[in-house]
Amino acid sequence: MENTENLEILFAEDEEELRRGVCLYFRRFGYKVTEAANGLACIEKIKEKEKGGKGFDLILLDVMMPEMTGLEVLDFLHRNGRSTPVLLITGYLDVRPEDEYMKEMVIGLLHKPFSPSELIESTHTILQRSKKT
Repeated sequence: MENTENLEILFAEDEEELRRGVCLYFRRFGYKVTEAANGLACIEKIKEKEKGGKGFDLILLDVMMPEMTGLEVLDFLHRNGRSTPVLLITGYLDVRPEDEYMKEMVIGLLHKPFSPSELIESTHTILQRSKKT
């Protein structure tokens, strides 16, 4: 796997144990990971990061969260001209982004439960793909 030091991921997940475990796992592989416990916190982290001049390389976004759902976060990203690739994470079987812009932004869907290696593999593939475009 290539150097991951400069790759920054935002992980928005309301299940604290899962969020912390996944972030710890990513950090072991050299990724820089920012955590958000809900959709509103996710948007705040995006705004904070962009103040520094650079956005995230990837957003891992749980679909069902309190305060604001993952799909509402996608809508915010679209309305505000953000184009960060998004990997949706869900425990529900029938989740499909409805709007065309969501289909463009969502470059993967991962169903819970997933293994840490599945998540790292999906993330690595997505980041490689987004580098080429």
